[in-house]
Amino acid sequence: MARRLHRTGGDAQVTPDALLARRGGAPCSVDVPVSVAKAQDRELRTLFGGKGTRSVFDDLDLELGLCGPGDGRRSAPRIEWGRKLYTVTTAGEDYPKNGLDSTSLFTETRKMACPSFSIPAGPTYEMGTCPAANHSKKGGMRKKGSTYVCDGCYSLEGNYTYPNVAVAQAARLMWVRRQLQADPTGDGLGASLAAAVEDYARNATLSSSPAGIGTRLVIELGIQQRGQLVVPICLPSVSGRRLMPVTTLLPTESGFADTDAYRVSENVPDGAVCGFFRIHDSGDFGVLADPGAWKAYVLAWVRVAERLPHVRFWAPTRMWMWKDLFKLQIPPNLVIRASGLSVGDPAPSVGEMGSGSVVLTKSQMEEVVGGWTGAAGETWACPVYVKEEKKSCIGAGCRACWIWKKTPIAYRWH
Repeated sequence: MARRLHRTGGDAQVTPDALLARRGGAPCSVDVPVSVAKAQDRELRTLFGGKGTRSVFDDLDLELGLCGPGDGRRSAPRIEWGRKLYTVTTAGEDYPKNGLDSTSLFTETRKMACPSFSIPAGPTYEMGTCPAANHSKKGGMRKKGSTYVCDGCYSLEGNYTYPNVAVAQAARLMWVRRQLQADPTGDGLGASLAAAVEDYARNATLSSSPAGIGTRLVIELGIQQRGQLVVPICLPSVSGRRLMPVTTLLPTESGFADTDAYRVSENVPDGAVCGFFRIHDSGDFGVLADPGAWKAYVLAWVRVAERLPHVRFWAPTRMWMWKDLFKLQIPPNLVIRASGLSVGDPAPSVGEMGSGSVVLTKSQMEEVVGGWTGAAGETWACPVYVKEEKKSCIGAGCRACWIWKKTPIAYRWH
């Protein structure tokens, strides 16, 4: 199976040949470091369990912690389990030094300049959540002679290979699974996620350090206030919180100068939670083996969008081939984009999902006139990959993925 995995540096990073160890085989322990657990002949576990091991999360209570205004204990919503969890690096060293007892519920993806929900990507037989990636080897949905997009999945390389990222993604997935097992309808999970998104928008300051302030000021999810989106920050030199504006310029083709003008046109009321959220910067909707759970998980995000009508949600998926999965009413503020399975495939369009996306080669992406790529017809070319010096949606001045529901989007193969 082809994988373009590589190291980006750092002694604590998991190497490509340890992908399976990262997902299932790397030893984990609770309360004491792995080295101590081995010396004391304690039971060692793995992230997900299997092959004679138990999941390290089996006996841990995973609870959602919200921050609330003025809560100094948390800077953003977190999943907490109270006890110390340890794993190891590929060199066999304990990681992290002081253990982990919680992780952020959301990630802050600077490229997209919004919060996102990140769970393990890759084939389900490697503990991932992307059933379409199961066809990366041969056959199935893979077309003969084509370049299958999953072969070069960015979510299986770079920073995604660090053990702290792997543990965090595993914790989120296990939390989702428990929520769905407790309420198979998905309504309970939807209520929890919606509360966390709103809590992030109203209260998350990330950090009181200057670096944290800078990060929060490019995360476009906050509260509408007098025609602007504002986000809460804490300044080291000033007590309490301040609200600072965040906005993104928009392409001329949108008809709006920036996202503030777009929200005014959408009649977002003062005090409402608004902005942008990415569902799955890593992973897909295949969170359990049971396809019924897939639909409940999709429904959970539908409920989130319904509860937060002024937040724009975007979820790419390669699970659109399971057409029954998306036979439900999708709110206008939720864009589920069906992603082409192979490089150069036309952007799929499936029912209420709206227009999908296509992956093109670098040379094809160079066939761009204005913002449109001739290689894929009337398809908007993601400017982050056209203007390579622009490394984020804010930097490139674009929110097309979220607000152009009927426009196909083209990304560069990377």
